[in-house]
Amino acid sequence: MNLNYPDFFDFICRSPRDAGSKHNGKVRKQIKKFLKDEKISFESSPHRMKVWSVEKAPSVKIIFPFEKKLEALFVKRSVSIQGIARGKIKPAKEILTYETYLWQRLGVYDENDKILFYLIGSEGAYWPQCLDSKREKTPYLMLAGDFFQEVKAGMSENPEMILEASFESKSRQATIENIVILPSENFNGVVFLAHLDSFYNSPGANDNGSGIYILLKLIQNLQGHGFGFIFSDGEEYGKNGTELLIWKMKKEGTLSKIKKIVNIDSAGAGDHLYLCLDAKTLQEFEQNPPLSYQPSFPVHLYPHEDARQYDSWNFLKWGISSVQIGAGSSFSREKKSFYHTPEDTLKNLDKNILEEAFRLALSLGKYFSRKQ
Repeated sequence: MNLNYPDFFDFICRSPRDAGSKHNGKVRKQIKKFLKDEKISFESSPHRMKVWSVEKAPSVKIIFPFEKKLEALFVKRSVSIQGIARGKIKPAKEILTYETYLWQRLGVYDENDKILFYLIGSEGAYWPQCLDSKREKTPYLMLAGDFFQEVKAGMSENPEMILEASFESKSRQATIENIVILPSENFNGVVFLAHLDSFYNSPGANDNGSGIYILLKLIQNLQGHGFGFIFSDGEEYGKNGTELLIWKMKKEGTLSKIKKIVNIDSAGAGDHLYLCLDAKTLQEFEQNPPLSYQPSFPVHLYPHEDARQYDSWNFLKWGISSVQIGAGSSFSREKKSFYHTPEDTLKNLDKNILEEAFRLALSLGKYFSRKQ
């Protein structure tokens, strides 16, 4: 695998790397070839998982008291609407996705007050999401923020507003594969982690091509020094890949050997870096930042509760101290984020902050290694 910038991203962003997809498999194959070329032992940890693909793009429109087409996206783990569903809109309870994002929700009901489908949205946000529940039986669609607010406003003026929607998706069993490197000797307990899959509609240059790139560079720099590395799969399905991996490692007795997770996700675009830390580490870093160099970008510190959507949260729930490294932008609500969109491409990456995130991860890894 060529780690030259931008050749690396030209390859991994050729098409979306959604879990179970062909390109996901090609990327995994190249990662394993890279490890073999570097003479690094690794374990392939495959798991069977249900994945979804969109066969027909969502179509949503207001049909009463006026007609208007709305922009919508499919929500993963949602069942499909069969044929065309139309009904009256009513408010519904808010819903969390990725244990983090709180979305407003509207229900569309038939004449017998039976739920037909849900719409979710939030002011200024339009990110395709994945339901946390694996057993939800009601279809879900996501409206762009402006459209969602327009529908809400229209409901107050027209309580009899009727919506119509249709889309088709298919679910199937697919193999996801975590790639795990844990030294058999002199393991220092520190594991770097990055998810290799992208969202179904996104080439995923930043989310999480940046993490794959940094993880491979860390392997080149730190192999033979007792560090572990995990390329996780299925993160965009509610962190399902690491969830399955943790249960496997727990059963095998290897989970207890991990003392610190350093997760790298979406670290290649923005105007600052951030660290999400467990309470003890956050207090320690606030009092005395342990970096061995002077970062050229601001580094913000947050509690790890702000990072429930990331793979590191799964490890933290098992009592394993975890650090989340990412890059953020101080953009206004008016600017469109390319998170989970087809625009997450190489042109939106910043090589400088990407390299800074690598230096930050390297410095933290060495610091935690000394502590262990």
